[in-house]
Amino acid sequence: MSAILQLAEFLGIQSSYHDIWGKEVFATDQTRSALLNAMGFDIKSDKDASDALIQLQLQQWQQALEPVYIIAAEAQSGQIEFSVPSDFTDQKIHWLLSEETGNLHQKQLTFTQLNETASENIAGQNFKKYLLDIPNNLTLGYHMLDLRIGEQRYTSTLIVAPRTCYGPEQSSHNKMWGVAAQLYSLKSERNFGMGDFSDLAKLTQLASEQGASSIGLNPLHPLFPANPAHISPYSPTSRSFLNTLYIDVTAVAEINDNAEIRAQIESADFKQKVAELQQKELIDYVGVANLKRPILEKLYQTFVEQHLSQASARARLFNDFCEEMAEALHNLCIYDALYEHFHTLDNTVYGWKQWPSAYQNPNSAEVHAFAENHKERVTFFKYCQWLADQQLGGVAKLAKQKGMPLGLYLDLAVGCDGSGAEVWAEQDIFVSGAGVGCPPDLLNQLGQDWGLTPINPFALRQKAFKPFVEALRNNMRHAGALRIDHVFGLMRQYWIAPGQDARSGAYVKFPLDDLLRIIALESRRSNCVVIGEDLGTTPAGFGDIASQAKMLSYKVLYFENHADASYIKAADYPEHCMVTVSTHDLPTIKGWWQGNDLKWRTELDLYPSEEMRIKEKDGRVIERRELLKRLEAEGLYCAKDVDVTDSPIMTDELAIAIQSFLASTPGALFMIPLEDLLGLTEQVNIPGTTWQHPNWLRKLPIELDALFNQGYSEKLVAAVKHYR
Repeated sequence: MSAILQLAEFLGIQSSYHDIWGKEVFATDQTRSALLNAMGFDIKSDKDASDALIQLQLQQWQQALEPVYIIAAEAQSGQIEFSVPSDFTDQKIHWLLSEETGNLHQKQLTFTQLNETASENIAGQNFKKYLLDIPNNLTLGYHMLDLRIGEQRYTSTLIVAPRTCYGPEQSSHNKMWGVAAQLYSLKSERNFGMGDFSDLAKLTQLASEQGASSIGLNPLHPLFPANPAHISPYSPTSRSFLNTLYIDVTAVAEINDNAEIRAQIESADFKQKVAELQQKELIDYVGVANLKRPILEKLYQTFVEQHLSQASARARLFNDFCEEMAEALHNLCIYDALYEHFHTLDNTVYGWKQWPSAYQNPNSAEVHAFAENHKERVTFFKYCQWLADQQLGGVAKLAKQKGMPLGLYLDLAVGCDGSGAEVWAEQDIFVSGAGVGCPPDLLNQLGQDWGLTPINPFALRQKAFKPFVEALRNNMRHAGALRIDHVFGLMRQYWIAPGQDARSGAYVKFPLDDLLRIIALESRRSNCVVIGEDLGTTPAGFGDIASQAKMLSYKVLYFENHADASYIKAADYPEHCMVTVSTHDLPTIKGWWQGNDLKWRTELDLYPSEEMRIKEKDGRVIERRELLKRLEAEGLYCAKDVDVTDSPIMTDELAIAIQSFLASTPGALFMIPLEDLLGLTEQVNIPGTTWQHPNWLRKLPIELDALFNQGYSEKLVAAVKHYR
């Protein structure tokens, strides 16, 4: 085996994978070398790779303790392994374990009292490994280990975590249903042309009155405040905070203390601008931002004058939020201020990679000076994050008050935009230049590059998984359920090297067991059900491992069929899953039946060949026919004289029968996308496209108050409630 291949495997770059059609695909040497270079290794020869591998191995043995240990909560005894140079073994050992609760454990001992587990010679240096016993009654949580060997001191994080996530069975509601909304798409008389948190509160109230258990949402992560034209919720600047464009500025407390703002909002000119935004067919994000930003700035000034300067109770709430969110919030808001500054100077500048070099380093003297000189602007962005958190938290409380077992069901995107705040602030853990995506599959046979920057799993472990923990914790903060997008990324991620297309990527291994333990810990702390979006190319063994962790799988009708195209029985769906007809990346059921998605793929030239296009078109005819057979077998629909050939129109009765079929499954949670609740035919997003299709731009055709009052939606909800 070549040294380049050895180095790649040491860093988790896998040599091959099986695609969705079962074919083994091998990573090329070109891909391997390009990914290694993106990870920071200057590899031009086998010797370069050999030297780099030795340095990595040496680093592992020299650091004594691992940066983090994951301890199984159910383990009967606790042990961790550490390494030392062989000539250290005559030293005395003292360890101190500080639990998160404040409890302390410590002990002194010698190497003769320990079991040696391994020895190794690396680059002429001899090392040994030993087992260290630790208390087995540690509480769940994050603890610090301090190890002293003679005069040397080493530290590590110990994470004691359960095996299983918080489950729906613990909420005493096993057959739940809800509606899934693209928040921006909500229509109301009072919003500014896109949905906001007050609209979400209204939807929560209406859905709870129908007996819904949950409101599913698109990712609410922050985008780029100074560039509202960047709209994809799956390409955020950070995964730990909120999109402040969802703030309802008319519901902010400071508005009651500022007559000028109230007068502005009530003015004929302002109302006309709002009406124009409301009347537009597609969402005008830039127009909405241009209306909201000046109001938020005035609200902030009122907050400063009447609260911050007076150290009021409201100011203390704000300060508590800033303290709790700590460095991550501070970095985000410095980034937002810097982005705004440089984008104002030159509107072709998008993100930190185009800034002057001194500002590309978040720890530079120039960045610190900018933050100090623009403290007010940085605090303004913190204020906006606080308002968003308050308003979303208010909706979560409303859901509880209304008796919704799950309440808000939020979505954690798979990664961050490479030009955004999180990558800028944590450059040491991101692989700049590479991309995250997926190989060719049924959704896109050319593969996909999602434009997201991957996290280096090796570097993430060095940080004791802290960025991952923060993302989970902040997303579970107001959630009763959390969907983890592309959950296979916990086991492996498909990386695309700089300059290569999505068909030429390679999978990189991630520490699945450790990440699942952390998810389970945060899930139980927040009483948050976890749903893993497990569509696409499934890694071997993933399903069983995720099921053992009590993570709900994600079952979408279109993919729940056998090799012969027949659909599985309702009774054969697992209990521990979320069931739905479609997702934001797929057609609605009526759009699917009509073949709208196939027409879009043809129009956008997303097929690799004409043969593949014809195969999918013919396959859809078979799928329609098989779905009708399944509905008949379940006693839900009589399929006589139903056209299944070219672009048939789906009747309301057939659509309701399909939703009833899914509602009748044993799945713990059944979700209805609002687009399907209203019988729409166009899908939210087409993967692999940007401007070519109106992704993330469509509004619902009717206002919130009427959602559950349409003849079709009333019948659909009644049918669902019959089975749920």
